[in-house]
Amino acid sequence: MRIKSLFIILSVVILTACSGNPEYAYNERVAANFFDINRQYEKVYESMLKGNMIDQSPQNLKENTARVMGNMNSLEVSDAAKEFHRKANEYFTLIGGEASDLFINYQNLDRLEKKDSIIHVAAQIYNKSIDISNEMLAEQLKYMEKVGLNPVEDLKAE
Repeated sequence: MRIKSLFIILSVVILTACSGNPEYAYNERVAANFFDINRQYEKVYESMLKGNMIDQSPQNLKENTARVMGNMNSLEVSDAAKEFHRKANEYFTLIGGEASDLFINYQNLDRLEKKDSIIHVAAQIYNKSIDISNEMLAEQLKYMEKVGLNPVEDLKAE
């Protein structure tokens, strides 16, 4: 499902580059923010599982997510985009808060048994992030329908 959602979001991002429509531009910005943070989150999570986390990566994830949240708060959100925006903010809040803090705590631990318990919690947060991103995708599709964005049809037209 993650690949499918990334494909749909990427399709819309490509389409938005060719349009002056504010709804396209909004969708492009949110999708770009999602890709940026999701890529970083996946990298930090994977490095934790492999046991080779880079020192600054959790802190960088936290700071970059805070930057993205600032960007999200500066966007003009239409009524049609409100639920999509809310879900995107929920995702970024999870990653910039609970997930980043857990990664930082993991780095500061010396005892292996404590690290194992954190890995278990990190897996739960990871699953929650997938659930939220899937909900975000569902809201994005509803939003796109409301504002007349149809990436499949628009791609066929080009």
